[in-house]
Amino acid sequence: MHRYVFWLGLIFLVSGVLVVAASGLMAYHGLSTTINLGDPAEFQFYLVPVWQIGAAVAAVGLFLFIVGRRGTRSPQAK
Repeated sequence: MHRYVFWLGLIFLVSGVLVVAASGLMAYHGLSTTINLGDPAEFQFYLVPVWQIGAAVAAVGLFLFIVGRRGTRSPQAK
């Protein structure tokens, strides 16, 4: 089970870092790096920067990565 948590954490961590890097590259080229989480039909605009979403995914991935690594280390039986 811990092996799956380790790999899931690694996937989330790499994905989050890639999203943050892509957001930085888009901002460097002058493109909009926000996602609207509101309802445009009612003129509700809740703009969330993409790097914040990537950072949240990376934080969850880091947590799962650490938990998964702790489970894979076991003392040697003698």
